[in-house]
Order: sequence, then structure tokens, then C-alpha cells
Amino acid sequence: SEGDLDSFGVSGGEYLYENADTSDYTDSISDIGAGVIIDDSKRMSNEMVVNLKNTSASEQTIEIPLILYKGYKANDINTGKELYISDGKSHRIKLHIPVGYEGEVDVKFREPWYWRIAELISLISLLSGVIMLFKDKREDRV
Repeated sequence: SEGDLDSFGVSGGEYLYENADTSDYTDSISDIGAGVIIDDSKRMSNEMVVNLKNTSASEQTIEIPLILYKGYKANDINTGKELYISDGKSHRIKLHIPVGYEGEVDVKFREPWYWRIAELISLISLLSGVIMLFKDKREDRV
């Protein structure tokens, strides 16, 4: 039920994809491919670290309990090598695990560079407004 959404819960569903089936949203890794062994996993808000290995003779996948939005990346913690992710059930993150892979993968959201520019513009605007406010008050006293 929608009341059991845990960390996937959103007030009015504003950030969910239009055709998302909320019953697919869980707080655990699911759809684990054949031969994939998950030794450990740790969830922190919009990030998940998974220690795993693929013992099969083919690429396998698992579904991470995060919704795939533009900006999510998966990288091996030790080498920095990027692992491929794609759209899973109800837009959850599907992590592709290469043959013979063994290691820790960090799946997290990385803000685009232009967000930093927008934040800088907002800060400059705020500071300009404060400066103009104090300047006007000082001129009123004179």
C-alpha cells in the first residue's frame, strides 16, 4: 500500500514517474541475478554501497532501491570505474554487474555542474539584495 513506501514515500507522488507501480518500491535490493552474491549493502538517503560478486559466466543485474533519475552513477569504490545502470521495474536503478566482477559499488546521485552555477547566482542575488537594503536604510538616515 502507499502507506508502506518507507524512504520511497513522497507526499503526493510528485517525484514519481507517471506509470510507476508503488508496490515495486522496496527498501531492499531485489531481482538479484543468478550467481550474484551480495556480501553487504548500506543505504544512506540517495546513495547505496553494495559489496558483491558475480560468479556466473554472464553479465547479471540487481535492482537497487533507488529511483533512477538523471544524475545517478555507479562506480567501483576502489578503481573509480563506472558500472552501467539502466531503468528497472517502475524506474528503479538496475545495476549491471560484469562477468567476474567482485568489489564495492557506490550508487549515488551526483548533481550536474550547472546546479552549482544556479546556486552561485542565487547567492549573489541574495547578497545584492541585502546590500541594497542596508544601503537604502543608510540613505534614509542621512
